[in-house]
Order: sequence, then C-alpha cells, then structure tokens
Amino acid sequence: MGFPRALEQTYEVLDAIGCGGFARVFRVRHRDLDRVMALKLMPVFGPDQRDEQKRCRREITTLARLSHPGLVRILDVGEAEGHLYYTMELYPGPDLGTTLRTHQTLPPGRICDIGIQVARALGHIHREGVVHRDIKPENILFDAREGAILADFGLAHVTDVTAMTKESEILGTPLYLSPEQINGDRVSPATDIYQLGVVLFKAASGKVPFGEQGFAQLCEAIVRQPPPRPTTFRADLPRPLEAVILRCLEKDPARRWPSAAALEEALRSAAKGLFTPTPTAGRPADPGPAPASGPEASPPEKGPDGEGRMGLSIVLGFVVGSLVMIACWAFIGRVPRHQALVGQTTVVVAFDGPIAEQPAVTLRTAGGGAPLAPSRIEGASVRFDRLTTDTRYLLEWRRSWGTTAGEELRTLPDLGSTLAVEL
Repeated sequence: MGFPRALEQTYEVLDAIGCGGFARVFRVRHRDLDRVMALKLMPVFGPDQRDEQKRCRREITTLARLSHPGLVRILDVGEAEGHLYYTMELYPGPDLGTTLRTHQTLPPGRICDIGIQVARALGHIHREGVVHRDIKPENILFDAREGAILADFGLAHVTDVTAMTKESEILGTPLYLSPEQINGDRVSPATDIYQLGVVLFKAASGKVPFGEQGFAQLCEAIVRQPPPRPTTFRADLPRPLEAVILRCLEKDPARRWPSAAALEEALRSAAKGLFTPTPTAGRPADPGPAPASGPEASPPEKGPDGEGRMGLSIVLGFVVGSLVMIACWAFIGRVPRHQALVGQTTVVVAFDGPIAEQPAVTLRTAGGGAPLAPSRIEGASVRFDRLTTDTRYLLEWRRSWGTTAGEELRTLPDLGSTLAVEL
C-alpha cells in the first residue's frame, strides 16, 4: 500500500513508523504548517467490504470528535484516492510496550499513575459511548511530560494479526483479549477494564496473566482459569495494588470494577495505601485455600470419553481487531465438539490432519439450511464471502477414510464475515 499522490500535495512523507494487518502509519510533515505529525492510512475497500468501510468511517469520525488530555489528539480526517486516513499528534516518548521491554517492570507508584491516567481517559470515551477494545502497552503513548496518552481505540483493523500456519505454528497470541472477546460476546466498558488490568499486571510483574503456552491453551486459560497473583512473580508488590489489578481480571464482567471512574479511584487509594483488598479471581501464590467459587473456578464439563470439553479438538477463534483466524484439526475417530467462533471479517480454517485428497467442504446455516455455494475456489482454498452477522453455521468436510466431520461456527454480532478454508 503506497502513499496516495493526492496527499503528497499536503504532506511530505518522512518515514513509515508502523504497519499492522490493516493500515500503515507514516511520519509526515504538513507542508503549509511545517509541522511533523503521524498519518494513519487505511487501504482501499473492495465492493464486498462495505460493512468494514462503514464501520471504519464511523469509528474515525467518533475518534475525531473526542477531546481529552489523555487521548491522542486527532488533527485531520479525510479520504484520498479511496483511502480513509487521519492525522494525529506525534508523541516523542516510547510507548509503554517499548518501556516494558527495556525495564521489564515499573515502580508501583508509576503503575498507579499510568493506570489512573488511562482509566480517566477510558471514563471519558465510555461516557461518549465508545469502547476501546484494544488496550495494550503499545497503545499507551507518553507525551513530553510522561503523561499517558491512549491511542488507536476503536480502530481495531491495525492491531497485530494472530495466525496459525498449516503446520499449526502460532505466529501471535491474544494476550490482552478479554474472555468475552474470545467467546464472541458483546464488548462493553468492562472489556476495557479487563484489558487495562492485563496491562497493569504486565507492568507490575513483567508477565501477562496467561502466556508462554499454545494458542488453544491460552484461549482456554483466559476464558476459564483464574489468573495468578502478580506477587507470585514480584513479592514486593503492594497487596492493595495487586487486589485492584485482580478485580480487573474477573471472568464475569459484572464482577470487575463497575466503571473506569471506580477503577481510577481504587488506584488512587492503592497509591495511598488506603485500599482494602477484597476477594478476587486470582489464585493464591502459595498452595492453600480452594479456588474462588464461581463459574470461572468450575472444572470443565466431562465428555463421554472422560476428557473435559475444553480438550481442544478445535482451537477457539478470537477477535484481534477485525481479523480472526481459526485452526481446526481433523482428529482420527473423533468429531470436534467445541463450538468455534467466526470473527468479524476473515476466518481461516487450516486442517492439520488426514483429509480426503479432494474433500467435499460444505457450509450451511445450523439447523438444516441449504448448503452455501463457495464464492470462489483457488487451488487448495475454498472461500465463502459475506456471511450474515450473529448467525450459527455448520462447516462439514469429508475425512480421508470417508467419514464426515463437522464444526459449528458462529459469527459475531457487528459485522458480516468471510470464511476461507485452506486445505
């Protein structure tokens, strides 16, 4: 994706400073103002991407109307040669992700300070009806006075892409996603609170609550397992701060802090040593009391073969911005049982087991709908475009030994999807 010539009349490109799965960010100089700024450029949308274009335009407009000291400042919004773009203030300091890669952890006071500032910014956008959905260290910038600035909210198209190759090699992980995002449930301000909790956990302990494991195990852990306590990794962390973080990480959104303002106040109290810890979803650092009660502490339901239903014959799908990928294994003698999630724009199902040389792949709505005709077949890829929102589908394929396996998929509520089956 090059830089549109129409924009070159106004902006001089100095260099490219960021690239995600859906957008590029350039450092540019405004020729008339002689001012250096960042310009985020979206791709040209195709005729089958009207939903994505509409949503992207709506979110850019929302971003432009928000004004708060803790939010990235938008300078201009427009469209050139079919590309949506916006310019924003360029901040001099490294983002929080870069800072944590250098220093691993931060002092407790600084953690509280960053958390307070981000929570205050979240409170503002939540009151405006906006949910960020992509809180992570790389999206927390710092101004010249080291004030925290929240960037990239709502524009999930530019987040890193998690993918799985046909050899089942994981190329990325959804470390900052909330349980409801993995499950395909509707996001809410509580989603941002959870993600900020993961960021604070990382800044406090040098680790994310769930990491260093495979994609399937990671998704299962985020949805079902209680997080470890940060003091497991950093014994000198103040317990009041730990309690604030762990409440952010509750599986049930209703059990998290009720608002960003409540989280901000709790962090202020923790910074003063006045916050009284309450029971949370975290498991104790040392063996002792039984895990906290509640749905998240319940063991997986057992299937007829004695394995938990979270025994992953299919990997959970999850939302990373608007690109979602699923990997599916065709296990010998076992039909996958776990419901998979089709994400917002594209899903890739990559088979890593014995299947027919020319497998019959069909897709239909669950409940006996007629098979959908593939939009196109290219080599070993079968593509189904423009799936409807919030709909259950059944994907079926024929194994190499002649039997048929199937997997139920469910699209998310807010966008039609595309299903690409790679064989």
